[in-house]
Amino acid sequence: MGELAHHLDALHQRTRDFIAREQAFTADASHELRTPLAVLDLALEHMRQQAPRAQQTALASMQAALWQLQQTVELLLALARETPAEVRVEVPAEEQPLLPVLEQTLLAHAPLLEQQGVQIELDVSPRTTRCWPPALTQLLVANLLANALAHASSPQIRIEADAHRLSLCNVSDAPPAALLADGAAGRQPGLKGPASSGQGLGLSIVRRLAERHGLSLTLSHQHGHTCATLSEPAGFTGASRRAA
Repeated sequence: MGELAHHLDALHQRTRDFIAREQAFTADASHELRTPLAVLDLALEHMRQQAPRAQQTALASMQAALWQLQQTVELLLALARETPAEVRVEVPAEEQPLLPVLEQTLLAHAPLLEQQGVQIELDVSPRTTRCWPPALTQLLVANLLANALAHASSPQIRIEADAHRLSLCNVSDAPPAALLADGAAGRQPGLKGPASSGQGLGLSIVRRLAERHGLSLTLSHQHGHTCATLSEPAGFTGASRRAA
Protein backbone atom coordinates (compact mmCIF):
# COMPACT_ATOMS: atom_id res chain seq x y z
CA MET A 1 0.00 0.00 0.00
CA GLY A 2 2.85 2.35 0.75
CA GLU A 3 4.43 1.69 -2.64
CA LEU A 4 1.09 2.32 -4.38
CA ALA A 5 0.60 5.57 -2.47
CA HIS A 6 4.12 6.66 -3.46
CA HIS A 7 3.42 6.06 -7.16
CA LEU A 8 0.06 7.86 -6.94
CA ASP A 9 1.73 10.87 -5.33
CA ALA A 10 4.36 10.90 -8.07
CA LEU A 11 1.68 10.71 -10.76
CA HIS A 12 -0.27 13.54 -9.13
CA GLN A 13 2.87 15.69 -9.01
CA ARG A 14 3.63 14.99 -12.67
CA THR A 15 0.08 16.06 -13.57
CA ARG A 16 0.43 19.30 -11.61
CA ASP A 17 3.78 19.99 -13.26
CA PHE A 18 2.30 19.37 -16.71
CA ILE A 19 -0.58 21.77 -16.07
CA ALA A 20 1.82 24.41 -14.75
CA ARG A 21 4.05 24.07 -17.84
CA GLU A 22 1.03 24.33 -20.15
CA GLN A 23 -0.23 27.47 -18.44
CA ALA A 24 3.24 29.03 -18.40
CA PHE A 25 3.76 28.33 -22.10
CA THR A 26 0.35 29.74 -23.07
CA ALA A 27 0.89 32.86 -20.97
CA ASP A 28 4.43 33.41 -22.28
CA ALA A 29 3.48 32.84 -25.91
CA SER A 30 0.45 35.12 -25.65
CA HIS A 31 2.47 37.85 -23.93
CA GLU A 32 5.25 37.73 -26.52
CA LEU A 33 2.77 37.90 -29.41
CA ARG A 34 1.03 41.03 -28.17
CA THR A 35 3.89 43.41 -29.03
CA PRO A 36 4.44 42.38 -32.69
CA LEU A 37 0.69 42.33 -33.26
CA ALA A 38 0.41 45.85 -31.87
CA VAL A 39 3.22 46.99 -34.17
CA LEU A 40 1.46 45.45 -37.17
CA ASP A 41 -1.78 47.15 -36.18
CA LEU A 42 -0.12 50.57 -36.06
CA ALA A 43 1.62 49.96 -39.40
CA LEU A 44 -1.63 48.91 -41.07
CA GLU A 45 -3.45 51.95 -39.72
CA HIS A 46 -0.69 54.18 -41.10
CA MET A 47 -0.91 52.45 -44.48
CA ARG A 48 -4.69 52.87 -44.60
CA GLN A 49 -4.33 56.61 -44.04
CA GLN A 50 -2.01 56.93 -47.05
CA ALA A 51 -3.21 54.19 -49.40
CA PRO A 52 -5.38 54.96 -52.44
CA ARG A 53 -9.05 54.00 -52.40
CA ALA A 54 -8.43 50.90 -54.54
CA GLN A 55 -6.33 49.36 -51.77
CA GLN A 56 -8.59 50.22 -48.86
CA THR A 57 -10.69 47.05 -49.05
CA ALA A 58 -7.64 44.77 -48.93
CA LEU A 59 -6.09 46.72 -46.06
CA ALA A 60 -9.38 46.68 -44.14
CA SER A 61 -9.55 42.91 -44.53
CA MET A 62 -5.97 42.58 -43.27
CA GLN A 63 -6.77 44.77 -40.29
CA ALA A 64 -9.86 42.70 -39.46
CA ALA A 65 -7.78 39.52 -39.58
CA LEU A 66 -5.19 41.14 -37.34
CA TRP A 67 -7.92 42.16 -34.89
CA GLN A 68 -9.06 38.54 -34.79
CA LEU A 69 -5.50 37.44 -33.98
CA GLN A 70 -5.30 40.00 -31.19
CA GLN A 71 -8.58 38.77 -29.71
CA THR A 72 -7.38 35.18 -29.88
CA VAL A 73 -4.16 36.09 -28.07
CA GLU A 74 -6.13 37.88 -25.36
CA LEU A 75 -8.42 34.87 -25.03
CA LEU A 76 -5.49 32.47 -24.60
CA LEU A 77 -3.88 34.79 -22.09
CA ALA A 78 -7.14 34.98 -20.12
CA LEU A 79 -7.38 31.19 -20.03
CA ALA A 80 -3.79 30.80 -18.85
CA ARG A 81 -3.84 33.60 -16.28
CA GLU A 82 -5.62 31.71 -13.52
CA THR A 83 -6.52 28.21 -12.44
CA PRO A 84 -10.21 27.23 -11.94
CA ALA A 85 -9.81 27.43 -8.16
CA GLU A 86 -8.69 31.05 -8.46
CA VAL A 87 -11.39 32.32 -10.80
CA ARG A 88 -12.52 35.86 -10.12
CA VAL A 89 -15.50 37.12 -12.11
CA GLU A 90 -15.21 40.75 -13.16
CA VAL A 91 -18.62 42.39 -13.44
CA PRO A 92 -19.37 45.91 -14.70
CA ALA A 93 -20.97 48.36 -12.26
CA GLU A 94 -24.30 47.80 -14.02
CA GLU A 95 -25.77 45.79 -16.86
CA GLN A 96 -24.91 47.13 -20.29
CA PRO A 97 -26.77 46.98 -23.63
CA LEU A 98 -25.76 43.93 -25.63
CA LEU A 99 -26.55 45.24 -29.11
CA PRO A 100 -23.75 47.87 -29.38
CA VAL A 101 -21.14 45.29 -28.36
CA LEU A 102 -22.38 42.86 -31.01
CA GLU A 103 -22.43 45.60 -33.65
CA GLN A 104 -18.85 46.56 -32.82
CA THR A 105 -17.74 42.93 -33.12
CA LEU A 106 -19.47 42.51 -36.48
CA LEU A 107 -18.02 45.79 -37.72
CA ALA A 108 -14.52 44.49 -37.09
CA HIS A 109 -15.38 41.42 -39.18
CA ALA A 110 -17.10 43.41 -41.94
CA PRO A 111 -14.32 43.07 -44.58
CA LEU A 112 -14.17 39.30 -44.10
CA LEU A 113 -17.97 38.95 -44.15
CA GLU A 114 -18.23 41.06 -47.31
CA GLN A 115 -15.45 39.11 -48.97
CA GLN A 116 -17.27 35.83 -48.34
CA GLY A 117 -20.70 37.29 -49.15
CA VAL A 118 -22.04 36.47 -45.70
CA GLN A 119 -25.28 38.07 -44.56
CA ILE A 120 -25.80 38.60 -40.83
CA GLU A 121 -29.31 38.71 -39.40
CA LEU A 122 -29.16 40.41 -36.02
CA ASP A 123 -32.25 39.86 -33.87
CA VAL A 124 -31.38 41.56 -30.59
CA SER A 125 -33.54 44.15 -28.87
CA PRO A 126 -31.87 47.44 -27.89
CA ARG A 127 -33.29 46.80 -24.42
CA THR A 128 -31.46 43.48 -24.01
CA THR A 129 -28.64 43.82 -21.49
CA ARG A 130 -25.84 41.71 -20.07
CA CYS A 131 -23.66 41.96 -17.00
CA TRP A 132 -20.83 40.25 -18.89
CA PRO A 133 -17.69 42.33 -19.47
CA PRO A 134 -17.89 43.69 -23.06
CA ALA A 135 -14.45 42.21 -23.85
CA LEU A 136 -15.78 38.77 -22.90
CA THR A 137 -18.79 39.19 -25.19
CA GLN A 138 -16.53 40.19 -28.09
CA LEU A 139 -14.20 37.23 -27.57
CA LEU A 140 -17.00 34.68 -27.31
CA VAL A 141 -19.00 36.01 -30.27
CA ALA A 142 -15.88 36.41 -32.44
CA ASN A 143 -14.90 32.77 -31.89
CA LEU A 144 -18.43 31.45 -32.42
CA LEU A 145 -18.67 33.56 -35.58
CA ALA A 146 -15.39 32.11 -36.87
CA ASN A 147 -16.70 28.62 -36.12
CA ALA A 148 -19.94 29.33 -38.02
CA LEU A 149 -18.04 30.72 -41.01
CA ALA A 150 -15.90 27.58 -41.12
CA HIS A 151 -18.87 25.19 -41.15
CA ALA A 152 -21.74 27.10 -42.77
CA SER A 153 -23.13 25.70 -46.00
CA SER A 154 -25.11 28.89 -46.68
CA PRO A 155 -23.89 32.52 -46.47
CA GLN A 156 -26.44 33.44 -43.81
CA ILE A 157 -25.84 33.64 -40.08
CA ARG A 158 -28.43 34.64 -37.50
CA ILE A 159 -27.58 36.10 -34.09
CA GLU A 160 -30.40 36.34 -31.57
CA ALA A 161 -30.67 36.97 -27.85
CA ASP A 162 -33.23 37.11 -25.08
CA ALA A 163 -32.94 37.79 -21.37
CA HIS A 164 -30.66 34.82 -20.62
CA ARG A 165 -29.47 33.34 -23.93
CA LEU A 166 -27.32 34.42 -26.85
CA SER A 167 -27.42 32.17 -29.94
CA LEU A 168 -25.54 32.16 -33.21
CA CYS A 169 -27.14 29.93 -35.88
CA ASN A 170 -26.13 28.92 -39.40
CA VAL A 171 -27.15 26.40 -42.05
CA SER A 172 -24.82 23.40 -41.90
CA ASP A 173 -24.61 19.64 -41.77
CA ALA A 174 -25.26 18.06 -38.39
CA PRO A 175 -22.22 18.21 -36.05
CA PRO A 176 -20.97 14.96 -34.47
CA ALA A 177 -23.54 13.51 -32.07
CA ALA A 178 -21.02 13.73 -29.22
CA LEU A 179 -21.10 17.54 -29.51
CA LEU A 180 -24.90 17.72 -29.37
CA ALA A 181 -25.31 15.94 -26.04
CA ASP A 182 -26.48 18.22 -23.26
CA GLY A 183 -23.47 20.12 -21.89
CA ALA A 184 -21.06 18.26 -24.17
CA ALA A 185 -20.16 21.07 -26.60
CA GLY A 186 -16.44 21.75 -26.44
CA ARG A 187 -15.71 19.15 -23.77
CA GLN A 188 -13.75 16.95 -26.16
CA PRO A 189 -10.97 19.06 -27.75
CA GLY A 190 -10.22 17.85 -31.26
CA LEU A 191 -13.76 16.61 -31.93
CA LYS A 192 -15.02 18.21 -35.15
CA GLY A 193 -17.21 17.67 -38.19
CA PRO A 194 -15.94 15.87 -41.31
CA ALA A 195 -15.88 19.10 -43.34
CA SER A 196 -13.80 21.02 -40.79
CA SER A 197 -10.25 21.99 -41.76
CA GLY A 198 -9.34 23.19 -38.26
CA GLN A 199 -8.08 21.41 -35.17
CA GLY A 200 -11.44 21.16 -33.39
CA LEU A 201 -10.34 23.51 -30.60
CA GLY A 202 -12.62 26.54 -31.14
CA LEU A 203 -15.63 25.33 -29.14
CA SER A 204 -13.38 24.00 -26.39
CA ILE A 205 -11.78 27.42 -25.94
CA VAL A 206 -15.17 29.16 -25.93
CA ARG A 207 -16.58 26.69 -23.38
CA ARG A 208 -13.63 27.07 -21.01
CA LEU A 209 -13.77 30.85 -21.09
CA ALA A 210 -17.57 30.90 -20.75
CA GLU A 211 -17.58 28.56 -17.76
CA ARG A 212 -15.05 30.75 -15.99
CA HIS A 213 -17.68 33.49 -16.09
CA GLY A 214 -20.62 31.33 -15.02
CA LEU A 215 -22.00 30.68 -18.52
CA SER A 216 -22.74 27.43 -20.34
CA LEU A 217 -22.27 26.53 -24.01
CA THR A 218 -24.63 24.17 -25.84
CA LEU A 219 -24.83 23.07 -29.46
CA SER A 220 -28.08 22.07 -31.18
CA HIS A 221 -29.09 21.08 -34.71
CA GLN A 222 -32.66 21.26 -36.05
CA HIS A 223 -34.06 21.51 -39.56
CA GLY A 224 -30.61 21.93 -41.08
CA HIS A 225 -29.58 24.75 -38.73
CA THR A 226 -26.82 24.48 -36.15
CA CYS A 227 -27.01 26.86 -33.17
CA ALA A 228 -24.32 27.59 -30.59
CA THR A 229 -25.94 29.05 -27.48
CA LEU A 230 -24.42 30.79 -24.49
CA SER A 231 -26.78 30.62 -21.52
CA GLU A 232 -26.94 32.13 -18.07
CA PRO A 233 -28.35 30.09 -15.18
CA ALA A 234 -31.71 31.07 -13.70
CA GLY A 235 -31.45 34.12 -11.50
CA PHE A 236 -28.15 35.13 -13.05
CA THR A 237 -27.88 38.95 -12.80
CA GLY A 238 -25.21 41.53 -12.20
CA ALA A 239 -26.51 41.99 -8.65
CA SER A 240 -26.41 38.28 -7.88
CA ARG A 241 -22.87 37.94 -9.23
CA ARG A 242 -21.63 40.89 -7.17
CA ALA A 243 -23.28 39.36 -4.10
CA ALA A 244 -21.47 36.09 -4.79
